[in-house]
Amino acid sequence: MISNSVVTNPRSHRSISRARQGAVVATLMIVSACSSLTEVNAPDLVQRGALTNANGAVTFFNGAVSSFYGVFGQRSSNFASGSFLANSGLLSDELIATSQYSGMNDPDKHILPEASGSFGTYAYLQRARVNQLQALAVLKQSLPSARWRIGEIYGLLGTLETLMAETMCSGVPLSNIGSDFAPEYGPPLTTTALLEHALAVMDSAVAYSSDSARILNLARVGRGRILLDLGKTAEAGAAVAAVPTSFVFITEHSPSVVPNILADWIILGTYGIANGKGTNGLDYLAANDQRLNAVLVGPGQDKSPVYRPARLSSQASPNIVTNGVEARLIEAEAALKAGDANWLVILNNLRATATAPSMAPLADPGTPAARVDLLFRERAFWLYLTGHRFGDMRRLMRQYGRAYNTVFPVGPYKFGGDFGTDLQFPIDAAEVSSNPLMNNTVCLDRNP
Repeated sequence: MISNSVVTNPRSHRSISRARQGAVVATLMIVSACSSLTEVNAPDLVQRGALTNANGAVTFFNGAVSSFYGVFGQRSSNFASGSFLANSGLLSDELIATSQYSGMNDPDKHILPEASGSFGTYAYLQRARVNQLQALAVLKQSLPSARWRIGEIYGLLGTLETLMAETMCSGVPLSNIGSDFAPEYGPPLTTTALLEHALAVMDSAVAYSSDSARILNLARVGRGRILLDLGKTAEAGAAVAAVPTSFVFITEHSPSVVPNILADWIILGTYGIANGKGTNGLDYLAANDQRLNAVLVGPGQDKSPVYRPARLSSQASPNIVTNGVEARLIEAEAALKAGDANWLVILNNLRATATAPSMAPLADPGTPAARVDLLFRERAFWLYLTGHRFGDMRRLMRQYGRAYNTVFPVGPYKFGGDFGTDLQFPIDAAEVSSNPLMNNTVCLDRNP
């Protein structure tokens, strides 16, 4: 659903009103009918043909944007479990569960055997992806002149595929839709192949963004992120060079319509900011860092103190998908990888200008390993709870040769036992059983 302050045309700045929410709901009913790649033709559902016109294309666009917001971080009956930000935060060292609920404790503890599934994350990412495919089909047919809308949907589609590559084990399939939204199952892809597909989608977002700087910058930073994941650091730096540091792309929420799940559940004491998670997580609280500006909420469900970042102050708070700060951090990593001392200049420029008051400059720690540590620490604090940290932790292992026990939390777990070593979410059993191209294989591998 769409809130009162929802998606705005970047040229006319006319926001979508609550009066259009009924049309959005109708679209989501279509999307839900096809989101598991099974066809439904029921009289109480609005069918695609009724919306294959310019107004219908806008409705599909609104529904696709709303579904992205949902899987990324909203809370409703559809997205209460499976929010990407919540689960990626638990998989990383950003969040700590304060409730003894297996759907949180298992990702938090990294006990994720192949039979466990993803606690909703995989299913909702895939369903949101189908929403984008459906919107693209109708927009291209019925409203091709609205290139910024097509570009935005491509940008969200590429982001969803990136999130899957960063969060799931190798072997994610990308199913497609044919005429009349008929399902077309796809084969399992390696993580590299999935990222390369996401990069091609982002290229399409760039091609369709000629009438919107906002969408162009979403696509540019998205390309940079994917290129980092692929280990193409120099190309990543070049991809984001033109993005202004002031750029930001956020989701939108309302207390009455799909409230922000992070703010909501932290306020409820279900999880909070982690501090030294395990024996080696980052000191998000003890650092007293103004980029988080941690605020005490009260006792959690386990009676431990719960803190939230200041920007998540209510159920209407936006979530950050990407911004210009990420672009500068990508450039800093590219410089560091190239042996260019400008990496530290970039980081210190951010500390001087991208937060108020200015932060003290960093000193060069002097060794290659310590420089990588510093860069990734800066990424962790600048990009806290934006869905980047878990992917970064995997990259520390995959690209920088770090051992699991130097990156991910280890040692005793607060609710008993020890932290496990199941790195990422397995693909859900429903996909494996329904997609004949999966050959009953959950993961091709579970490498970082």
